[in-house]
Amino acid sequence: MDSSGGRHRVPQSAEPAVFTDVSRGLGASLGFAKEIHPAFLADTEEARSVSEWLRKRKALLTDADAVAVIRRLAAIGAEGSGGSRVLRLTDDQLVELRDGFTQVPDSERESLGRNVGRAIQLQGQRYDRAGNREVVDVAPASAYLPARLDSSEREESFAFAAGRATGLVWLRPKYAEILQRGGAGMGARKFLRLLGAESAPRLRRHPGARERFAQSPKGLPAYVFSGPQARAEALRAQDATFTLDDYDSPDLHAVAVNIAAEQNSQIRRHRAAALFHVLGRAWSRLSDHDEVAAVYDRYSWQERGRTAAFWLWQLRDTPWLDNGGGKPSSPTRLRMRSTGTVAVYGADEERFLHSEIQQLVGRRSEVLRALDISGEARTEDLVECLERLRQREKEGGDRDVPAALILYEALAERSSGRGGGDSRDMSQVAVRLAFGEGDGLVLTDSGWRRPGQCLRGAPVFGSLRAFAPSFPGSEAFWRRLGVSEPAVDDAIAVIRELAQRDRKGDKAEQDGTTQSIVLQTLQMLSALGLTDPGVLTAKRLRRLPLWTSQGWQSKRPVYAIEDPVVAEVLGRERAVWRPGAELEQFRSLIGALRVTEVAAEHVTVYSPGPAVEDSEATTLARSAVTHLREDLQRNAVHVARRLDRSWDELADLTVRIAPHLACRVDLPDTAEPVTVPVDSGIGWSSGTMYVRDIAALPRPSGVVRSIAARFPGSRREAALAWGAAWDQADKGRTAVQLSLADDQVRRDQEAAEAERERRLRELGAEVDERRTAARSQAGTRPGVLRTPVPLPSAPSGGGMSAPPAPPAAPPRRLVDPSRVRVVDPGGAITPPRPSVTGAPVTRPNGSTSGASGLPQPRAGSAIPQQHTPPRPYTGTEQEKVALDVVRKALAADHDWLRDLRAQHGLGADAVDALSRFYELKAYRGAEPDVVQLTPAEFQRATESDDFFLVIVSGLEAGTAPLTVRIIPQPVQQLTCRPSSSVMISGIRHAQGLLYRLEEER
Repeated sequence: MDSSGGRHRVPQSAEPAVFTDVSRGLGASLGFAKEIHPAFLADTEEARSVSEWLRKRKALLTDADAVAVIRRLAAIGAEGSGGSRVLRLTDDQLVELRDGFTQVPDSERESLGRNVGRAIQLQGQRYDRAGNREVVDVAPASAYLPARLDSSEREESFAFAAGRATGLVWLRPKYAEILQRGGAGMGARKFLRLLGAESAPRLRRHPGARERFAQSPKGLPAYVFSGPQARAEALRAQDATFTLDDYDSPDLHAVAVNIAAEQNSQIRRHRAAALFHVLGRAWSRLSDHDEVAAVYDRYSWQERGRTAAFWLWQLRDTPWLDNGGGKPSSPTRLRMRSTGTVAVYGADEERFLHSEIQQLVGRRSEVLRALDISGEARTEDLVECLERLRQREKEGGDRDVPAALILYEALAERSSGRGGGDSRDMSQVAVRLAFGEGDGLVLTDSGWRRPGQCLRGAPVFGSLRAFAPSFPGSEAFWRRLGVSEPAVDDAIAVIRELAQRDRKGDKAEQDGTTQSIVLQTLQMLSALGLTDPGVLTAKRLRRLPLWTSQGWQSKRPVYAIEDPVVAEVLGRERAVWRPGAELEQFRSLIGALRVTEVAAEHVTVYSPGPAVEDSEATTLARSAVTHLREDLQRNAVHVARRLDRSWDELADLTVRIAPHLACRVDLPDTAEPVTVPVDSGIGWSSGTMYVRDIAALPRPSGVVRSIAARFPGSRREAALAWGAAWDQADKGRTAVQLSLADDQVRRDQEAAEAERERRLRELGAEVDERRTAARSQAGTRPGVLRTPVPLPSAPSGGGMSAPPAPPAAPPRRLVDPSRVRVVDPGGAITPPRPSVTGAPVTRPNGSTSGASGLPQPRAGSAIPQQHTPPRPYTGTEQEKVALDVVRKALAADHDWLRDLRAQHGLGADAVDALSRFYELKAYRGAEPDVVQLTPAEFQRATESDDFFLVIVSGLEAGTAPLTVRIIPQPVQQLTCRPSSSVMISGIRHAQGLLYRLEEER
């Protein structure tokens, strides 16, 4: 009951009615607040009970609470109720509502404002199809702000862009003045935007989306009635049938259509530019829905990538932008004009955005990209340009290689993935198909080719094969299109063709073109041999024709000789390979080509007659060596590091004059030596530099060649440097003896290598003594204890004989140490790999006889026990056999070399009678180049000079040669990579003592 006695039902939460204790405030101003009868406000139990019940239902307001009124309005708007529940506000009511919003907490203001904007109506205006203005009532949440209330300049506002487009409703401009009243509230624009009025087109979920699968988002079909055809085609190219959570914008579409229909071209372009600015300002909101998922409907939504939203496809498909000729065109047909796009598309104005629009909207790059308008060419357009180039050449026009390269570079940028996943552009599959159609779209020196008909990379085969053009990024681009790189079979075929052609022409010498192709082809094969040695097999290359001193040769032997003088003389009688460059470049090919290399050890310089020492020439040569050293140390350190001998050895050479100097060549495949006269040579064993006369000392074909040979990998640089050094020495200048850090490192390394070699020789001598003593006492001393090796038991049982079974593979087993024989009792000291950088790990200072923190070996032995059955042998058995093989190699017994493998944390597996530690690494097969040390083993190796790393390989019978490699000071000479354990590499090139053994049958 209200204060006048009228009776009312209790209002619901989303109803524009409420009771209040006073007849004032926002509720009373809006006309839906009724003053409650005073009886319900009396100080009685019954009145209090009713009042409290009404408050809980939010049907009773006290003290004219404006916030409560606004919340009730928001509830009405949130429910979406229309008709009689919508409040049509007067100007004064709107002002009071604005003032009421100042009391709403900031955290609620935005959410309440948009719902209130749905619950009220204000005066608006719209245009009919004839362009006539109509005055209508509109909810602010469904209306747009007029230009007067837009924050932008008029010619950049949404109202200016929309013009008289139908379907959009605009708030009356008068609210700009009305909401200036009072001044206590917020400004007109801010308040109306709070109520949901927009200054940019709204998006909505597309009403055509339907539920295809339970508990999955709705999908919009690829084909929508009156929808953009380009969208359907793009989805078909992606093998997609739907898009998920798609949006459209009827208002934006109406504006674009209206702009396209504008007859005044000047106004049309300015309205189009205004729409660009509107979209750009709102892009942070619009970009949340500019892409959607493209899917295929099979049992569930199957992902097919991303595509543009429906509203964006519509905007792209509508001809609302003027081209360069002033005609309306859809955005997808236009490009930004630039030097690059003109070079690709030509100067056709229909392809470019009108210059006036481009000037007005050039900074709206995000909108330009979304509309597929950019300063870049589209992939499909680039492909079309290539097709036009091909057609023009076919019709008799010139071959335009520069234009094709521009197009290829642009295509390479797009295919690299930097802008990947754009469904608007031509797919990579489609590009590949286009390149493979007809004559192909790869422009080579031989004409247009398909990707499968040409090769990529440098045209090493000349005109014998078609190569795709090279440009920045071409390697990856052609690979994606399926253009192969030159392979071994291609190289073989090209060389065979050259050989056959030259044989038919009976050519005694190759022309420049043939030499170039042969050289580059061999260099390509050599590079392949370094990166993937497995591709260069003798089966493929052993019969490859080679250009030799006797012409093309497919049969072997063919000799490879580094020394050109020896090669020239020997080549008169035998086929000597002429690869076209220094042999050093092609060393990786020698084995696969079955070429017989005549190495330095096969050539011996000698003098049949007396060789007289020339002291003056010796002094001059030694001075040249010091100048060479100084020059390389100052200007070419990398060359100086290549020297495979010591500088002292070079500086101590003695020059001798031998008028009848010659060299003997011992061909590896024949016992018959060949004598070759030479002008100069170096006998390294005697430290002698032989020359026929002094003039040979500075000549490139003389001593220079022998000196340069000692710098593998840098022979040409060393030869040039020797000429300069000889010139300095000949002028009597004195070289400066530099003492560089590299020299000190090298001296230290040489000293360390000498010390390791001394220890290895002492160890070898000890072994020889024990082996001699063992032979003399063979009748009284027991041999080495045989390690039992489990062998598979033969099946037993009687009965009928079974059919003969096929022969089984021999069982896997370890070698039997008792039947092992040392092939080379003296062992072989393996030299270290040449290096000048020093050891990778330096040994810390400390005790050299013991290891701090590590236990000392206990008396007796600590042999681990086997707890698991062998399958077919265990790791423990393998280690035990390895230790017995080491004892056999060292002629040691169990007492001299004690097994301490069960003493954990010792850092070694065995210790000998001289307290030297041995860490064993046992391998069933071939010897590895990398082994692993535990922290304790690494510490023992680092802190003890008396430590040997022992690699035993080939322990399983028949897998690999049985060898024992003993490496002193392993961490000082090998490369270490610490982790939880320590990996050390370079085993096969370490300085050590190598024993080869074999199992007697």
